[in-house]
Amino acid sequence: NKLTTAEKICESLRKACREGHEGVPTFDIQAMLCQTEFFSHVLYSLKLDPTDYQHDCRGNLNALTGCLCGAAVMFIRDNPSNQTMMMQVVPYAEKLFDEVPESALLVAEVFRNNLELCNQLSESLIVHIGDLIKRERRAGHFVPWYINFFCCIITAGQQAVPRNQVLVAETVKGEGDERQTYSGARCEVQFPGAACRSRTQW
Repeated sequence: NKLTTAEKICESLRKACREGHEGVPTFDIQAMLCQTEFFSHVLYSLKLDPTDYQHDCRGNLNALTGCLCGAAVMFIRDNPSNQTMMMQVVPYAEKLFDEVPESALLVAEVFRNNLELCNQLSESLIVHIGDLIKRERRAGHFVPWYINFFCCIITAGQQAVPRNQVLVAETVKGEGDERQTYSGARCEVQFPGAACRSRTQW
């Protein structure tokens, strides 16, 4: 079906951006995707309001959006220009964190190793992620894609981001050992996949 085809395309794009393709290096693959308006497709998908669609269609919509977000992560990885472009999607992706976990991974990747963007990060987004982590801990869940976000914003490469470190520390204050999670180590999170898109299945 069309969703399966889209998933295969997105997986191919992720692989090409991660490993290159037929001798073409990853940076050139990312540049070619810019020329084919890949960013516009990601932005359009994230702007869609799931409530505009029938309830039985929303699962497929979330799955498609998740696939695009997964490909977009590799589209912007280690590419400051593409990261800056993808900053535009952050407000839309933030609204989908519950239903499309890949959107949280995409937002984290926007800031990974990018000191300029880390310093532009809104305090409200940090607080939002902190609240989501606390909510899931109270429910007995561990949600690594939110932890990954904090790991990405407290350092940029080998350089600390003091402002974000203070905000993260304040956000998770009182969460016990949770504070030890954000030690500055590089966090790698596997893409959650369709089985994890519903919070009841985490």
